[in-house]
Amino acid sequence: MSGLTSSITSQLSGSGLVARDISGRLEIGEASSPFAGGSITNSPLPASAFGDAPVNTTGVKSAGGTAEVRAHITLAYNSAAGTPFTGLPEGIQRFSLGLAGNQFRITAIDSQTVTVERITVTTGPAGETITTPDPSWPGFTERTLLDATVTGVSE
Repeated sequence: MSGLTSSITSQLSGSGLVARDISGRLEIGEASSPFAGGSITNSPLPASAFGDAPVNTTGVKSAGGTAEVRAHITLAYNSAAGTPFTGLPEGIQRFSLGLAGNQFRITAIDSQTVTVERITVTTGPAGETITTPDPSWPGFTERTLLDATVTGVSE
């Protein structure tokens, strides 16, 4: 059962939900208190894992506690005065880097390097979108990627 709950929890990454083994029954719920409450909906589920009649129970919002602060990193451009962080929780985490609007374009990818350029997006005289590289940007400090998933609008 632990393999099943672990597999389901990994697929719920970023949702705030986790799978639990409760006396041999699989429960999918919010990771920790305070709870937001609400409903979880699902498409048809495999009976071998969820039984013939899975039950969806509406959650109850917590009345106390402190709101969750999701794992995050604050970076400081062109200085070392950014807020430090101690790490990210174990498991699959997703985060992105970028200025407002994530105005970067991937220009090259190999097994351990992603090369990007900062771009500016403006509107031309006829209303068309004009995207140009920003020649004033010195770039990020080079880093070696040990593992990465690269996604974006222009895949």
